[in-house]
This record gives sequence, structure tokens and C-alpha cells, in this order.
Amino acid sequence: MKYFFRLSLLLGLIFTINSFGQDRQSILLAKQTSGTKITSATGTLQFDLKGHTNSVNYAKWSPDGSKIVTVSNDETAIIWNAINGEKISSLRVDDKNTLILKVSWSPDGTRIASVNEDKTAIIWNPLNGEKVYTLTGHTSSVNDLCWSPDGSKLVTVSSDRQAIIWSTSTGNILFLLVGHPSSIYSVVWSPDGSKIATASSDMIVKIWDGVNGVNLLTLSGHTRKICDMSWNPESSKLATASVDKSIIIWSATIGLPLQTFLCQTAVISVNWSPDGSKIATADVDRDAIIWSSIGGEKLFTLSGHTAGLHNVVWSPDGTKVATSSSDKTAIIWSAIDGSNLINIDGHKSYVYNVSWSPDGTKVATASNDYTAKTWYVNQKSIVSDEQTQQHSNEFSIFPNPTNTIFTIQFNREIVAASNLRIYSLLGQTIVENQIPVGTKEWAVNLSRLPAGMYMVKINSTVKPLVVY
Repeated sequence: MKYFFRLSLLLGLIFTINSFGQDRQSILLAKQTSGTKITSATGTLQFDLKGHTNSVNYAKWSPDGSKIVTVSNDETAIIWNAINGEKISSLRVDDKNTLILKVSWSPDGTRIASVNEDKTAIIWNPLNGEKVYTLTGHTSSVNDLCWSPDGSKLVTVSSDRQAIIWSTSTGNILFLLVGHPSSIYSVVWSPDGSKIATASSDMIVKIWDGVNGVNLLTLSGHTRKICDMSWNPESSKLATASVDKSIIIWSATIGLPLQTFLCQTAVISVNWSPDGSKIATADVDRDAIIWSSIGGEKLFTLSGHTAGLHNVVWSPDGTKVATSSSDKTAIIWSAIDGSNLINIDGHKSYVYNVSWSPDGTKVATASNDYTAKTWYVNQKSIVSDEQTQQHSNEFSIFPNPTNTIFTIQFNREIVAASNLRIYSLLGQTIVENQIPVGTKEWAVNLSRLPAGMYMVKINSTVKPLVVY
């Protein structure tokens, strides 16, 4: 009799909460429907990613666009859900104030690699923040890293004058690349995976075989520090940018300079367009330039920032470029006519980095104001995102009530990884994990959970659950 009374009481509670939830959902739906009438210009803030306690140096999208990783001087990196802006996990090397210097997503987006102040590199699981492999072998600070295009290898470079190629399946050293007489601080793998380029403080670039680590070419021509490098899409040419105010285009076959572009000030960023026909550069004196990679002529000077630039990046379709600046803004430019399309203004301090989402509808910015932010740069994507969030949150629970296992069923395969949280009516978290992209049904085992009422939250949607 007591069992049936308790079950009836719980069923009454679930009916009441469900009724409230439906009313609340109707209100939210009405708000979302009216919200799809966009009147604001593109450049609208999507998410304000707050969680760091020091300057944020990088914000990088995962290859599928479902996540963002941010790197800060607070000794952490944070993985964020790019669909709802919620924190997924944090990465911390140790409890000894060790900085994470740079990070890079694996090509399939399932892992993140970092280089750290303590002479190590680490491969991480971004879903739970756990270390997969700690790569030890360098004897000085590790300065940069790059995945091979197929994700099977990782290359790291260090102030110990060595580059190391690692197996990402075992964490073992495959090849030591020795030959630079000075610290190596930059590395890029060619798009076809056949070559690796490294740049050192001796103003020399070396090209190595990406398969066996053999030194193929040594490129000498710059007279001051090399700040950045970029391969053309065919992997046949390499662009290098230098403090000596020049960009040199090199043949990656014979190692000779093919073209030299001269600027007014030090060049700190260089990027080849997706189709290989243009090159974008950024200098320390406020201007970015788009060049023809074929004829070498200057196509457009992008003037609009009021302080030095930090990076320049192409949109995935090659029609736009984005720049970040110490003037607290980022700007989206047309690569067709050089016009200023969107001013992204919302940070309170320097913007150190800007990056495009893989579909080109958004950008992420990282700032000295301790935050990263994501922004819409395509007006249609605002409506699309709201509709995606609305539908991706729709799910049902069965059986409910349950005594052991229940199943979460979505109305369709989810388009982004979703955060699942089960908590008591007192707010205590009982279960917390992430449901992967492409899931339509997800089983949860609650065999050890006491009988009672619980709440199931997926992203921003909450439903009641009865356990008996």
C-alpha cells in the first residue's frame, strides 16, 4: 500500500512538473519565434565565454565546429560547447603553475594536443579533460606543434633546437629532427602530409620529409626573426613572414625564393587563401594586405584598425578575411574588393586572436579582458542557430518511472555534442557526461540510485524523472 501511495505521489509530481515544463516551453517557443525576426546587423554576439582568470590568448574551433578551445595565462585551457556556450571540460598540466602555451585540435576533432612550459607536450581527451599521453623528450621549453593531416603523427619544436615527430597512437618518439643551430619556435605540416617546415631564431627555415624526418631543404634569406609560415594548398610553396618587413615565397621543391613582398613594418602573420591565388598578411602597424600569389602585386590594403594587428585568417570559402588587433576589435573584410564588412566591437582590452568556424558563419575572438566570445558574421546563421538549438533540445525519457535503466530519445540525431546532467531536487549533481554528435538514443543506468524524484537536463532543457 505504501509503495502504491509513494508511486502515486511521484506520478502526481511528474504530471505537475511536466505541465509547468510544457507551459514554459510554449513561452520560450514564442520568444524564439519572435526572435527570428532579426533586425540587428551581422557581427552580433553569440556567446560570451567567461571562465578564465587571466588573459585569453587563443580561441580555436574544432574541425566539426561543435566545440571551441580557449587557452589562457591562468594555466588552463577550457573546452566549450559551441552550440550552447556551456563549458565541457578544463585542461590543466599540473598544480605547479605550468602554462599551456599553444593547443591544436586533431584533424578528426577527437583529441587536443598542447605544448607546455614544463618541456612537455600532452595529448588530451577534450570531453573529460583527461590526459591520453604525456610526451617527454624535449630538454627545454616546447614552443609550437602541428598534427599530420591524417592525425597519425604530431610534431613539436623546442628551444632545445630539436623537432620531434611523435606517434599519436602510442605516444612514442618516431623521429628526432636535428639541424637547427638555434631555438625552433614555429612549425607547419604541409597539407598533403609530405613535408614539415620549421623556423628558428637563426632566421633559417628547414623543410623535412614528413614520412621519415630527413632534412630536405634549408631556406636562408630573411635578415630578422621569422614570425609566421603558411603552405599553399598544393604543398609546393611556402610563405614566410618576418620582422625584416618582408614576405618570401619559396619553392618547396628546390628551396629557392620565387617572390618577395615588401612591407612598411614587421610582418607578424601570413596566410594563404583556400584556393591558393592570394596571400593575406598582417603587420604590427595596423594594416593587413591581400596580395596576388601569382603576380605578386598588392591587391588591397585593409586599413581601419587603430592599433597593431595580431593575426589575419581567411574564411573557409576564401571570400573574406578576419583581423584581430590591440585596438580591442576584430574586423571582417571582403577579399573581393577590400571593403570593411563588419566591425566586431565588444571586448574591453586587446583582441589577441580571431578564428573562423568551419562553416564560415561565425568567428571566435580571444582577448586580454579574460574572455573569449563568438560572433555571428552571417545573418542567416542567427535564425538557423536558434532553430537548431530549439530542435536539438527536444527529447523524451522512457520508461518513466524507472527502477534501473532509462533511455533518452531525441527527435532526430543530434547535430552537436550535448551535455547531460541528472540532479536531485536539492540541486546535487548525480550524473554528468556528454552525449556525442549523431546520437538519437542514449541509455543511462541508475541501478544504484535511491528511489525519488530527479531532474534530467540536456543543454538547456529540463525534464523530471521518477526512480522507484
